[in-house]
Amino acid sequence: MKKPPEKSEREIKIEEIRRILGETGLEFNNLKNENEVNWEPESKEYKDFKEEKSIEEKTSLYEKLCKFSERLNIEPDKDMAKNMQNAIDFSHLKVTPKGVFSFAIIAGIFVLILAVITGLAGLSLSMVTILFALSAATIFVLTKYPKFVADNFRIKTSQEIILAIIYMVIYMRTSPQIEGAVRFAAKNLSGPLAYDLRKILWDVETRKYRTIYEALTEYLKGWEENKEFMEAIQLITTSLEQPESKRYQMLDEAINIVLQGTEEKMNHYAQSLRTPITVIYALGITLPVLVLVMFPILILMLSQSIKPIFLIIGYDAVLPIIIFIISQQVLRHRPIGYSTPDTSLHPKYSPMGKLKINFLGKEKTMSLWPIGVLVSIPFLILGAAIMLYEKNPTSFLNLVGSLIVVWGLGIGFATVFLLESKKKIGLRNSIKKIQDEFSEALFQLGNRLALGNPMEKAMEETVEKASDLTISELFRKTIKNIKNSNLSLEAALFDKKFGSVWEYPSKLVINIMRIMLEATKKGVKNAAMSAISISRYVKQLHNIEEKLTDILSEATSSMRVLGMFIAPLIAGVTVTMTAVMMMIFSTLKTLMGGLKLTETGTMGGMGLNNLMLGGWGEIGEILSIGVFQIVVGVYIIEICYLLAYLVSGIDYGEGDLIARRDLAGWNILIGMLVYIFSVLITYFIFAPMVGVLVGTF
Repeated sequence: MKKPPEKSEREIKIEEIRRILGETGLEFNNLKNENEVNWEPESKEYKDFKEEKSIEEKTSLYEKLCKFSERLNIEPDKDMAKNMQNAIDFSHLKVTPKGVFSFAIIAGIFVLILAVITGLAGLSLSMVTILFALSAATIFVLTKYPKFVADNFRIKTSQEIILAIIYMVIYMRTSPQIEGAVRFAAKNLSGPLAYDLRKILWDVETRKYRTIYEALTEYLKGWEENKEFMEAIQLITTSLEQPESKRYQMLDEAINIVLQGTEEKMNHYAQSLRTPITVIYALGITLPVLVLVMFPILILMLSQSIKPIFLIIGYDAVLPIIIFIISQQVLRHRPIGYSTPDTSLHPKYSPMGKLKINFLGKEKTMSLWPIGVLVSIPFLILGAAIMLYEKNPTSFLNLVGSLIVVWGLGIGFATVFLLESKKKIGLRNSIKKIQDEFSEALFQLGNRLALGNPMEKAMEETVEKASDLTISELFRKTIKNIKNSNLSLEAALFDKKFGSVWEYPSKLVINIMRIMLEATKKGVKNAAMSAISISRYVKQLHNIEEKLTDILSEATSSMRVLGMFIAPLIAGVTVTMTAVMMMIFSTLKTLMGGLKLTETGTMGGMGLNNLMLGGWGEIGEILSIGVFQIVVGVYIIEICYLLAYLVSGIDYGEGDLIARRDLAGWNILIGMLVYIFSVLITYFIFAPMVGVLVGTF
């Protein structure tokens, strides 16, 4: 008998990998030839994870610079390196503490060299001082950047924590298997937490960790700041060691811990908002108004030291950046909330910044920003033309031209945001309404099932009991599919063409109906218990949402008023006061510029006429009222958006882009109207007084 050829070590390893992957339900890729082997398994979970990982692995410019700087081999101290490494691991940055610290030092030295060159070039001492301070700030910011990224990642991840726990508990009630629960949550979440859960599964499948418990324990080390999440996961995992009744109690307790912890933290958070709101009001309104009122006088008295560029940079760059940083800090400390309603499954869904339109009978997706530009351009051209035509820098016509420019900028942004949110906010709210009603409908379904009715009969009775709910149509359509189309229960719900769930595009609803379908395979009693328990969880989720909204409404309502009315109103009055002062100075120069003083009226070789009288009109020559108003107007647009960013982040979480764009659109539109009318009305009130006031001299 011919002896079979001995297998090479490579072939033995391939067979071992096939055996291991076969045990985990995965398949090994086909080998095209002996030397071309794809060693990656092709499970659906892995494909999803690999697709997300390929996106994550695109190296950013920051990561490239850190990698390049690492060659300098500048080591941070042990404590700093440990903190950096924790932040790097949690945020999945592809850098090392050595690279981060080296890049921070290089960047700081570069700014320092720039400061020295600036000083040698003979520029102002103030600019050199600013650059020296910026050098130190650069080192500080870049060393803290990994922590900043980790905090942002934690914010985005935490928005899905409640939903993740609910998904895991729902799965564990019907199929007590922790790996399946993690997989179910990972499959049905869509944010960073889904990526983390898929990575946990992949690390177990590739034997990085021996068990799912070991992988979860290691992952939870990054969530030490969120004790509720850690306790909930621990309760879920240890519930498997308990008898069935005790296991159900522990699963319920896991959800209660997360929800109660969220409510308690949100109460403390709402109380802590008073200080940042006061700071934003002071920096965004009070301080700018004081500086704006004094700016004409400062230019007159210190025209050689204070330049208009300081006003432009200060108002349209520095102040907005400071307010944005404060807003980031406020949102960073926001406790976990509920996840944003996912509109991606809706047939009318379009990506952010785009809009679906029907063109020649075909549905096309177009970008909204060109529309905003087209809306803005006519106003910008008209306003600029008026300002160029009008030579008098303090005239009313110059002011009107600049107001048209600011309106053009504001209406462009408002158009984009409102066009985008008009349809999306409707989809978002309709999905939220479906989810809010679903708990009641599910409870009714559970009661019908508890009476021993099969699923189809229970759905019919639920439709009769909950006919006033929109979600009852889901059950009605399902029954219709079963009777008229002769479909199975699964096909009646999930068939790609006829399935009833696709008319109610909520991931929460779709996922729960999948769970219910699996529960019916284990008996009507099991399905009834699952329906009632799940309805209770969904109801608890809805209640906590309502409580959080009430808790935060008091804090955010004042900021809504600040963004839409108070800030634009005060800014408009301030612009008018500045315009009146410019007109007074210009008129006084005309009236008094020809006066001559005696030789005794000199002061250090500079005539008093030049020092006091001749300088009255210089502000109009240095900075026209139109340019001054544009600087303030741009600042109002920025502050309207930043306050919308802060308010929507507090109310709904930083990830709700639809709510942010909707509020920003209305903030900018209403804010611009209030601002422009404030300028015009106060101008017509105070401008006529200039002649009377000057005539008294």
